Amino acid sequence: MRSLKRFSVEESKSLACLLLKIVVLAVVYHLAARLGLKMAYVQINTSPVWPPTGIALAALLIFGIRLWPGVSLGVLLGSLLTGAPLNLALGMALG
Repeated sequence: MRSLKRFSVEESKSLACLLLKIVVLAVVYHLAARLGLKMAYVQINTSPVWPPTGIALAALLIFGIRLWPGVSLGVLLGSLLTGAPLNLALGMALG
């Protein structure tokens, strides 16, 4: 019989830390997107300033590419909560 590989305590803590960073990045990205949309003055969904891009770029440069799900979740969350249809929100998150 094959034995299942068990996660050590250190690996579990590392995974939990990574998941926490992903969730925090998604929330920060979403809040920055809301701030960016507050600066929209021509249309309600178009802003000349987009802070989430800088946040996403900085997070990926500092913490590494493994946090990309946080950016995608932030885009998806921000799009859905601003009233975008699901297929459009998924397309933006994949982009």
